[in-house]
Amino acid sequence: MTLNCPLNLRQFPFDTQHCNISIITWNSPPNQVLLRPVGVYDDLKEPNDDLDIVDFVMSAETNLNSWATFEVKLRRKSLYHILNVLLPIVSLSILNLMVFRLPPGCGEAVTCSVSIVVAFSVWLLMLSSSMPSTSKNLPLITIYVTASILVSVISTIVVILTIHIYDNSESDPIPAWLTRLCVSLRSNKTNETLTWKETASAIFTCSFLISLTFWLLFTIIIVILFAIG
Repeated sequence: MTLNCPLNLRQFPFDTQHCNISIITWNSPPNQVLLRPVGVYDDLKEPNDDLDIVDFVMSAETNLNSWATFEVKLRRKSLYHILNVLLPIVSLSILNLMVFRLPPGCGEAVTCSVSIVVAFSVWLLMLSSSMPSTSKNLPLITIYVTASILVSVISTIVVILTIHIYDNSESDPIPAWLTRLCVSLRSNKTNETLTWKETASAIFTCSFLISLTFWLLFTIIIVILFAIG
């Protein structure tokens, strides 16, 4: 006999599952069929590679019918998922920030950004294949990876536009709002004429600061949600 219980994967891979299973004799009175707990089955004591049985309680009740209730508490072993899912995802997120520390005229910045987007997509597919499909309690780690993919896509677009700005002709005027932004990011706020190359460098610096702030805030929020359950 195979039994299923609903899963709450919001805290995956640090989740704890509670399964309540009730068996009732609908067509047989208690004097014909009586359900009562007799002990924990040996199969439940066998080691599992993914889950640990934290608690197992059996109870029985006799009324018009005979009832047997099984309450199982399972806790996931998270070390595998930490090493193979969480650490690579966090590493890719940090690497995504470092794209904006490359020189603005470096064409490899686009290649790096696209590679990170592809890597995030692969990890999201691996993550999805290792979990049951559900929309009721969306895992926090899935939200984190999806948000990281969106940030990577936006970063790629910014890198492409910045390289285009870097290659602009110096005879073309720089918009006033862009000039004010670049001057505000300068350590030496002078009224010297800005070049397109300096503008591209300032955009990279601004993008790095914005990405770093967003990543820190979003990561802290996800960690808090994990902590409070």
